[in-house]
Order: sequence, then C-alpha cells, then structure tokens
Amino acid sequence: MASRLRVLVLGCSSVTTGELTMAMELLSRCRRPLEVHALVGTSLAGLAKWYGARVHVYPTLGMGLAFAKIENTVRTLRPDVILVADMLLMYGLSPEFAGRLSGLVPEALSISRVVALDLYDFPRTALDVDIFGRPMLTQMPYIPAELGRVQPCPSLPPQRSVPGVGRYAMMDDAGPMPQYARKQLRAELQIGDGEAMVVITTSTWQHRLAQHPEAGAVATHFPALMYELLAQAARASRLVHVVHVGAMPLPPPDGTGLRYQHHASMPPDNFRRVLGAADLYLTPNCPASTTVRAMSLRVPVATLYASGAPPERGTGTPAGGALERYLDDTRGGFPFYLWPVGMHGMLEQVLLDNPFVDAQRILDIHLPNRAVEEIATLLRGGAEVDALRGAEEELFGQLMSHVDSPDDALASALWERE
Repeated sequence: MASRLRVLVLGCSSVTTGELTMAMELLSRCRRPLEVHALVGTSLAGLAKWYGARVHVYPTLGMGLAFAKIENTVRTLRPDVILVADMLLMYGLSPEFAGRLSGLVPEALSISRVVALDLYDFPRTALDVDIFGRPMLTQMPYIPAELGRVQPCPSLPPQRSVPGVGRYAMMDDAGPMPQYARKQLRAELQIGDGEAMVVITTSTWQHRLAQHPEAGAVATHFPALMYELLAQAARASRLVHVVHVGAMPLPPPDGTGLRYQHHASMPPDNFRRVLGAADLYLTPNCPASTTVRAMSLRVPVATLYASGAPPERGTGTPAGGALERYLDDTRGGFPFYLWPVGMHGMLEQVLLDNPFVDAQRILDIHLPNRAVEEIATLLRGGAEVDALRGAEEELFGQLMSHVDSPDDALASALWERE
C-alpha cells in the first residue's frame, strides 16, 4: 500500500466554491491513505470542514496578512503535497494574488511537491483567456516544469494521464434519482405535478460583480434576459417553477409568470437531492461542476452563452425584444461562456471535439428564438429529453473507459507512476 500522504489544499479564492469543491472531492475519492489539510479564506472554512479536512484559514482582507499566513502554514506543516485550487486563479484572475502565489511555488517546491487543479488545460489556452471581453494575459506566465497538474474531465475531453498530468473523471456516475425520491423532494418544495422544476445556481462572486466597472452591466441585466427566454419557453410548454440555489435571491421580473423560490447554499448531499429532482438545469456557466453533476444524475442541461456572432436583431418577437433590451442596457455586452466574467475564447478551445458538448444544449443568447424553442422542447420532455439523457449516459461511459481513477491521476501528476 502507498505511504500516507499529507496533502494541503490551497484555496486561491475566498468567494468561489467550485474549484475548492473539485479539489476536495478528488481527494475524497482517492483510496490511498491521505491526511488532508485545507488552507482557505475564512468564508470557505465550513466547506472544507464538511469534507473532513483539517482546516487552516487565512484572512480575506489584506494581501500581506493572507500571504504571511499561507507561507507560515506551508513552512510549519511541511506537507508532502500542496494541491492548488486552481491553476487559472493561481496565474491570472487576480494578478496581485497570482503573482504572490506563483512566486511561492519555487519555494514550496523545495519543501513539498506542488500540484495544481487545471480545469482548462491552462498551458495550452492561457493566451485565449478573455475577461470582460478583453485578453487577460498578453504573455505566457512562467510555469515551473516540476509543477504537476490534475485535469478533471469531461469539461476537458476524456484522455489518459501522462507523466506530470493526471486526468480523471470529475465525479462518479450517480445515475437518475428514483421516481419516489423525486416526488418526495418536489413535495417538500411544494412543486405541483404539472409544473416543470428548473434549477438555477449562482455564486457569491457572480453577485458581487454587479458592482464591477467592466462586468457590472452584464452581471446586472443578463438575469432578466435569461428569465424572459425561460418564460417564453414556459408559455410554449408548461408552467415553470424555478428553484434557485445561491448566495443571494435573484427573482424573475414581474410579469414573467414564473414561480420562484430561493435557497441559500446548502450541504452537498442536500443539493444533490434538489438537483436530481429537476426537469432541467439552466445555467450561464458552461464549465460548472454542477453541469457535470446534473449530467451524472441524468438531468437535462441547457447552457446559455453569448457568442461573438452578430445578434439576431429586429425579430419583433418577445424573445427578440428581450435581447434588444439586454444589448441596449449593456451597450452590446461581451462574449461569455462563464457569466459574467467572459472566458469565451478559452472555453471555445476547450470545447472543440469534446463530447461534453453533445451531452447538453448550448444556446447562444444572440439567437433568442432558437434558445426559446430548444428550452421549450426540453420542458415538454419526450424523445428529445430521452436522447439527451442517452448522451449523458454515453459521456459517463467514455469517462469510465478513457480516463484514470483519482488515485492514478494523482500519481501521474506526482510523477509516481511507471
């Protein structure tokens, strides 16, 4: 049996939970003995503790204080492995934090082995990253050759690991929730038999960007467009009950006819029950781990994005009118696969020849009438939904046969496999 590893998960963000969740879930699925520690911002301590980690916190206000805590913890704990969650945050989204953190890597490598969660094949796509419609990086950052990477699939195409890069299935295939459990959950939420249950999710950072000088308009005005597209689809199919799980309420505008309920962030097991009971997961965040989880539960996924293509203007339809208002309010907006940040260029590269695309409906908001038609089709159920669930099942079949186990992926990232 492999020797026990002391692993320190280093959270790079104090407000985003997805990357930390993926790092913790990777370790929780490993069979080799691990002693897991997590060094995170104060607000994420509860999440790390839920996964059974020994939690160390750094202050989220004051860069100097945060890094003093990070550096002291690394030197004191002397972990065998530091798992950074994640590589994009480490090198790009917060330049000051990233500069300090990437500067720590050479020193950390003298103490521990360092592995980064790499959600987007960062060394290949770094110069394609766009934030708020502009390039994030103008030159490649220095990435030490010793830095290992673990890449979750299927947001990246399923492939075998290679030395220094471990590829694994982001999560196991759960299969559909039993009908009796779906009915019980829907009864708890008071959702009628004839209603379509549509789940949406938001994170704290998405709400906070409403105050950002570059992202604020897109962050503020996109939800109204999303709800109008959903409302139009509901009028063409059946009544929709929106179940929103997120840090803050985001109710539909008056007059949409959509029913709505908001739930604050909840423990992962509770969230799986809610998601598994849905008729549709609607998201403007293509690479979200929740998208993959919905697929694992055979819940149909519709992803809204903004392409760089000219919008379909002047249609005279309600959907077209909603798009016109959005474009006017945002002064044209900017392309995104990850609302309201952007990431269009990077994800366009990642999604090429990727079966992840076929297991969902990816809908351009610049073609609003097609988006409404596709969402309405999914709300009606029937053969189209059966086919999409079949594609989700096929995708997880590929994951099981084309990528490595979490243990083998981690071993590859650490250059431990022969």
